[in-house]
Amino acid sequence: AQDELKRRFPHRYGVIPSPSPELVDVSITDKCSFGCSYCYQDSTAKRAHARRSLIPTLLKGFDTVPYQIAIGGGEPCGVPDFDEILHEARSLGTVPNYTTAGHIFRPAIIEATNKVCGGVALTYHAFKGIEWFEKTYQRWRSALTCQLNVHLIADKDAAKNLDALTQLQKRVGRLNVVLLAYYPDVGRASLDYLMTRRVYSYDFPRAISHARATGMGIAFSEGLLSFFLSRPEIGINTDFATRSEGVFSCYVDPQGRMSTSSFDKPNKDAPTIFKRPSQALWQDLQDWRSMPGGEACYTCKHKLACSTPSPFHYLACAFASHNR
Repeated sequence: AQDELKRRFPHRYGVIPSPSPELVDVSITDKCSFGCSYCYQDSTAKRAHARRSLIPTLLKGFDTVPYQIAIGGGEPCGVPDFDEILHEARSLGTVPNYTTAGHIFRPAIIEATNKVCGGVALTYHAFKGIEWFEKTYQRWRSALTCQLNVHLIADKDAAKNLDALTQLQKRVGRLNVVLLAYYPDVGRASLDYLMTRRVYSYDFPRAISHARATGMGIAFSEGLLSFFLSRPEIGINTDFATRSEGVFSCYVDPQGRMSTSSFDKPNKDAPTIFKRPSQALWQDLQDWRSMPGGEACYTCKHKLACSTPSPFHYLACAFASHNR
């Protein structure tokens, strides 16, 4: 079986971490007034922005500048000189992208985005209502010349919310939706928002298939890789999907501490990019290993490409014994 996989997907074998990361997910603020009860960063209006030098220090500290940086928060559009940060990131050799809730709309940011960014992601927060999101999406879509994606959290309401976006598509045109895994152990997230068995097994796959049938573009975060690898009937092509966190990408928090992912928070006493070069912290990450999720992972045909074994990704795998 391994010989067959090696023949079909040679890019998955002999893979070593990038000499420097290809993508860096960086949080430039812990401050946000949007008030999501499930915020995985635990951002509030009373928290603080990162140092202004965070991104230049980060990028200059690598041997090779990452191809792109994904900027988030908190709410990055609330950072006073965010437009200048975008320009500076591009001048240092990377392509900036960012995620926003969309409630802060500043012309200077829009102008900078259109000049230097590869794309923007607007997160769908159902508690604000579909009418609020439609108005916000239309405003951003009409102002941007770059790619605009929609982030949707795959929690207990994922199927219902994806259905709502599928209906919205009839009014605003084709949507590109990125499904994000829900982690119950970070920020203000909790087990209360985890998918039920019915949503996981029936409603969510149905909603995805229906959305794709209407022409919606569907992508997914690494946390859902095991879900899609184990459910080929949904029809998402996973031939070239493989784990990247800590191998080709990393996360840097507002204090400058590095970890494999924003869902795998750095230790509070971890060194920062202001004390050690980004390249040194990246190389330290290569000692990281996933925790085993279950014996089934070690005989699975997808094990070399998948983000499992890990405790939470294993929960989303249809091959896992608890989901059979």
